[in-house]
Amino acid sequence: MRVLLRGRRRVGLNWISHLLFSPIVLTRYFEFDFAWRALSGLKIERYLDVSSPFMFPVLLAHERPTLDADLINPDAHDLPITRAIVAGAGLEARCHLHADLIERVDLPANHYDAITCLSVLEHIPDDRAALIRMWSLLRPGGTLVLTLPCARDAHRLFTNLDHYGLLGDGG
Repeated sequence: MRVLLRGRRRVGLNWISHLLFSPIVLTRYFEFDFAWRALSGLKIERYLDVSSPFMFPVLLAHERPTLDADLINPDAHDLPITRAIVAGAGLEARCHLHADLIERVDLPANHYDAITCLSVLEHIPDDRAALIRMWSLLRPGGTLVLTLPCARDAHRLFTNLDHYGLLGDGG
């Protein structure tokens, strides 16, 4: 709450409640503890996040004042709220937003000390290409933190909207 309500541009209460209580987003926050612990104690100056839930990369940048972050998200609907959260946290100079897919984004190879991708890889149609791209962006000895949902029984999620233009004709 402190990060969301400070700074020159505050995040609206409707978005704060969405970030805290939305069931779809909330389930992804359980992975925060794992990712946070995986990165604790590591020296991270250059950080890349691939479409993780809004608050994880912002909180990481907020807690680490020397961190320079690139945040990738292909969803044009998410970028304004991400921009507002980054501005509200006073991180505009250190958090750079990219409206692109990981497979296409123009970023330097072997550059990042850490990359996170929380519950996103399973949504990328060519997940193998995305993973190869993440590895190519990670510096030697860097840390890649991926989380994926798992369940005892497999199920298929029906999607009738193709927000990202990734599903082809079958979307």
